[in-house]
Amino acid sequence: MKKLALALVAATTFAGAASADLTTGFYLGAGVGANSLTAPFSFNGVSGNLGRNRFEGSIYGGYGYVSGCTYVGGELGYTFTGGKATITVNDAGVVTTGSIERRNIINAAFIIGQKFSPSTMIYARLGMNSTQYRTANSAPGVATNTKKRKVSFAPGVGIEGAVTKNVRVRLQYVYDIGNSLPATGKVKSQATTLGVAYKF
Repeated sequence: MKKLALALVAATTFAGAASADLTTGFYLGAGVGANSLTAPFSFNGVSGNLGRNRFEGSIYGGYGYVSGCTYVGGELGYTFTGGKATITVNDAGVVTTGSIERRNIINAAFIIGQKFSPSTMIYARLGMNSTQYRTANSAPGVATNTKKRKVSFAPGVGIEGAVTKNVRVRLQYVYDIGNSLPATGKVKSQATTLGVAYKF
């Protein structure tokens, strides 16, 4: 990711020489990235840890306002993710299983950035995620299944650049502080995303 960030800086700095610039306006984009999820597990006297890594996709849109070297904006997005984090514990022939699935993430964020060239900025993101969780836990004689939508704080940082007058590229990291669910402690996730947007 460090090499990717350096490549993004180099590309957008070169683009800046060709009169690309980060300017005020609406934008619409899409991204791909990697996500990791972790959560402690405790059910029917058995404990452990849940975790999984997978790719995800996203779409996003917003409005950014530029004044001098300062950028402020608001953004809405949707993340396509899924895949179960599972655990199976066999204690002297007594099998306990657990799983958690995170999907259908709607997000909103306030973004504030600082331009360090006409075409490139670094930014901080103060975001909230609304996430649908599904859990399934079982042990001999007992089973539970839940489906809940939870809202969590999801701050992040990123670097964004104008490649042309209308095309922007970003590299972004977001940490979702998460929520507690039945049979788990806090479900936390981290995501690194590469996005491309069209600025209208």
